[in-house]
Amino acid sequence: MPAISTIEITTNPRITLLEGFLTNAECDHLIHLASSLLQPSLVYTEVPNELVSNGQARNSTGTFLGIAQTPVLAEIERRIASLVDRPTEYQENMQVLNYQSGQYYQPHIDFFSVSSPSCQEVLAQGGQRIATCLLYLNTPDDGGETHFLRTGLKVVPIRGNAVLFYNVLPSGDEDWRSMHASLPVITGEKWVATKWIRSKPQR
Repeated sequence: MPAISTIEITTNPRITLLEGFLTNAECDHLIHLASSLLQPSLVYTEVPNELVSNGQARNSTGTFLGIAQTPVLAEIERRIASLVDRPTEYQENMQVLNYQSGQYYQPHIDFFSVSSPSCQEVLAQGGQRIATCLLYLNTPDDGGETHFLRTGLKVVPIRGNAVLFYNVLPSGDEDWRSMHASLPVITGEKWVATKWIRSKPQR
């Protein structure tokens, strides 16, 4: 178990920095699991449950890992579950992403909008994405910050650190202040893993 330092960055929206959340070995393990499986990253469209490649919005590559695919991954998922006080059954599969120099993810929200017809099916099946945990697996030479646009906050990706933020208010309503972007990597590359926590069990 790594020594974790918890820093509450802001409560509006709720964003917490977790320094030292992953060990170097855990970071290397996740990169190793994903590195041979990378495909162009996808985004949701207005068609229910449709995911497509859209290089203007997002031009990274990534893959998904199975729940508890390895003992190391199961331990990381357990720690995330403890953070959000929900069992691992509420977590989506981990997404591991790679950003090369110049790659980015434009401003977006992680919650499913209740006013969007395209989100109704996914909300009914699996519930809302109430929280996101980003795990930084390496430290880019320059760039690649996570930018929360409504607050101006930029979180620098540092190997082993994580940032946990909530996509909804305590009431369960959408929190548009959680809108964020992955700024372009300037030099080097960026490896990051994403865990979404839902309001309903996923399995």
